[in-house]
Amino acid sequence: MVQEKFLFRKETNLKTKFLFLFIISSNIQSNDLVQDFNNLIVNNFEFIQKTELNSSITESKGKIIRMENEIQIEITEPSKELYRIIENKIEIYDYDFNQNSTYHIDENNDRILDFIINGVNKADIKDLTDTTFSIKSDDSDIIIELKEDHSFSLTYIDNMQLKNIINFQVIK
Repeated sequence: MVQEKFLFRKETNLKTKFLFLFIISSNIQSNDLVQDFNNLIVNNFEFIQKTELNSSITESKGKIIRMENEIQIEITEPSKELYRIIENKIEIYDYDFNQNSTYHIDENNDRILDFIINGVNKADIKDLTDTTFSIKSDDSDIIIELKEDHSFSLTYIDNMQLKNIINFQVIK
């Protein structure tokens, strides 16, 4: 009887230790993956955005260039546009229609824009695997997948209920 109690305690302690190690390793994994993403996002990128519209897919291409005091997002295909993010505003240049506009950035702006500027906050992570994590969002979750070749992808459903996949590749 005494030996059974001892074995039960030993087994319970072992299970507790494994659970504790699992929680720690899961937290380390999430910290590493998010930190890897936040280290990667500060680079310049080329990107391809694919949007599923009914049974067809539209594609946009461009670049994200970081400068000392601004971020430029240049759309090169299918139309030519430039977005300049400077402090708390976005300047938009539509070259096809020869139009300019300016918007102020506030807490209601798009979450994707926030990732580009600030990276990901660990508190926003919802699900996590070895290479992907999802971010809590009001509309739909945003899935971020890190790839081994200094690239990543974002997958999300936009406010018009269209599926978007954006693949980012570091410009070397």
